Parts: sequence; C-alpha cells; structure tokens
Amino acid sequence: MDSQQELFIALKVQLEKALKSKGINVYDTFLPSEGTPYPYVYIGSSQLVDDYGNKTMILGNITQVVDVWHNNSRKRGELSEIMQTIKKVARQINHTNNFAFMIQNINQRILSDSSTGVPLMHGVLELDFRITGGIK
Repeated sequence: MDSQQELFIALKVQLEKALKSKGINVYDTFLPSEGTPYPYVYIGSSQLVDDYGNKTMILGNITQVVDVWHNNSRKRGELSEIMQTIKKVARQINHTNNFAFMIQNINQRILSDSSTGVPLMHGVLELDFRITGGIK
C-alpha cells in the first residue's frame, strides 16, 4: 500500500473515533447525498509528491484536504471546534505500518457556501504531511 492510502486510512479511522461521540459523520470518495444531516466531515482530495529517495528510503509530501460543512451560520464556533478536533487528530498521526508522518503545515479557511438552497458554512483544512518510509 502506498503512503497516501495509509495516511488516508489512518486519518479516516481516527476522525471517525474522535467525532462519533459528537454525532458527526465522516465521509469519503463521494459527497453524501442530499438530506444528510449537518454538520459533517468529508475527506476529499489528496496529493502525493515523491521526493528523491534512495534504494532503501522513500521521502515525500502529502497534502490531504478535509472539508467540514455546517448549515447553521450562528454556530461558527461549533464549526471551528470540529476543525480543531481534525487538526488535533492530524497532529497525532505519526506512524502507519510502513511510513512515518510529520505534519508540516495546516492551512485553514472558513467560507460561505451557497451551492445548495440553504446557506452553508464550509471549513477547509489542507493538511501537509512529510513522509518517510522504507522500500520493501
């Protein structure tokens, strides 16, 4: 399994654990269907850039985007709290079976979203990880 997939799985499993008690669902691959209750988290696009390694080591960077949607603009604090939980989870991911990860940078934005009939708040986190791992 490549580093991008191992990070994705680790992040999804840990986010589901961290957000379950708050009643917040985590989705991936496709956005959830219309009628899905808000707020929710979507693990979206991911980019892997392999750096030059050597015969025994893989180096690179992964940027994982995580989106949060909320349908109540009066609960911006709740949106921020969810994003804080996601950042905390991301900072705790250090190792998977084959790779080591270190968070390098987190970009956070909160946007208004008018793509549905209901005004939404859209939180966007870009999580930049440095990866290292051995070649098997």
